[in-house]
Amino acid sequence: MKPSGSIRAAGTRTPRPPEESSISINTILFWAAVCLGILFTIAPLLPLRFVDVFLLSTPLFRRVSTSVCSSGLGAGLRVAERFCSASHLQVRTMASSGAPYAWERRIAELAVQRAAVLTKAVYTARVKGTVTKSDKSPVTIADFGAQALVFGALERNFPADNIIGEEDSGDLRTNSDLTSLVWDVVSTALAETQGLEGDLGTVSGQSQMLEFIDKGACANSATGRVWALDPVDGTKGFLRGGQYAIALALLVDGVVQVGVLGCPNLPGLDGGEEGVILSAVRGQGTTVKPLSADLDKTEPRKTTINAISSASEASFCEGVESGHSAHDVQARIATTLGITKPSVQLDSQAKYASIALGRGELYLRLPVSMTYEEKIWDHAAGNIIVEEAGGVVADMYGRPIDFTVGRTLKENKGMIAMPKQVSEEVMKVVREIAVEHYGPPPKSSL
Repeated sequence: MKPSGSIRAAGTRTPRPPEESSISINTILFWAAVCLGILFTIAPLLPLRFVDVFLLSTPLFRRVSTSVCSSGLGAGLRVAERFCSASHLQVRTMASSGAPYAWERRIAELAVQRAAVLTKAVYTARVKGTVTKSDKSPVTIADFGAQALVFGALERNFPADNIIGEEDSGDLRTNSDLTSLVWDVVSTALAETQGLEGDLGTVSGQSQMLEFIDKGACANSATGRVWALDPVDGTKGFLRGGQYAIALALLVDGVVQVGVLGCPNLPGLDGGEEGVILSAVRGQGTTVKPLSADLDKTEPRKTTINAISSASEASFCEGVESGHSAHDVQARIATTLGITKPSVQLDSQAKYASIALGRGELYLRLPVSMTYEEKIWDHAAGNIIVEEAGGVVADMYGRPIDFTVGRTLKENKGMIAMPKQVSEEVMKVVREIAVEHYGPPPKSSL
């Protein structure tokens, strides 16, 4: 990861600090915010050409809206600021001549990139502040810190959206020393990415950091706009010095529409600096950039899954941890398909990224226990990234992945990602072995 100056958003304007002014000036700013909020609210009802030409293309209007709606005006203006922000997003989306979800994709990429600055620092540090959760899985200060940064960015840009996140601040609120460690890495990451403040905002202190971490408690993934985040996917790999990913996805009415994967330890493009960031929007394909690049100025590179004519040509990826997937069943599937190449074992959704980058063709994740339920944040981003790269993702019975049932994927068992060209061949073998080993697919719990 490059030092601080290299990561900044093109054209970012650092919000001016509020002036030390009289009550009359604050009153003027308040009513300006209210008027802008009303204007942004009615703008979607106006002809698109009017919005585009007379609102967003007017320098004075842009300057006023930026200073009023994008900067902190103090606690007294916070409600009006949120109102402006949500409505401004609607206008910006309508008036944009670009593709759908362009703003969501951009903010998600920048947020994941900023989080990667934090995780990379903890990855190389001696102290990682590891805590064991109730499910026996580890969590580090990188998990907490990255979640705070990403959720803060989502709150700034999409305050009306819901969020599903892996972590909560329970362990921090009872451990002040651990909280201080998290705040130290958050503060450092903010200082190193000051150029992103205009787009992503900041974290004002430990109290707000804890509030941000706790914004991921949503349990309804089926309705409206819902973000799903795994701040450090593959924590065990992170701790042992292996692969990990920052995974962020946007679901709209239970369908993944945007996905971003930041993989700091995957090999770079064309032999360049280590670390890549992949993103996808439904119907628009998957792209990749160097993780340390100026994302606004770097041309995205389209990436597609390798097209193979037979499954026997494939190399397959699987998890490192035998407790996460059934290596013996997966080896049997590979043998039946005629695959002779040894498996590539990777932690985290870096496996999805590798498939999308053409560094492997098949991802097998068969359950160790049929009682285990996959988590939505472990698969949402990777799912769309593989699909938009030309792949197919299904469970071990060939069923599409159902993201509408909350925080877990309880309607699916196992996870298979593969090229479209060989999907029927692969699924025939996987389904037969799954039924033989695990039994028929469970009946829907809905």
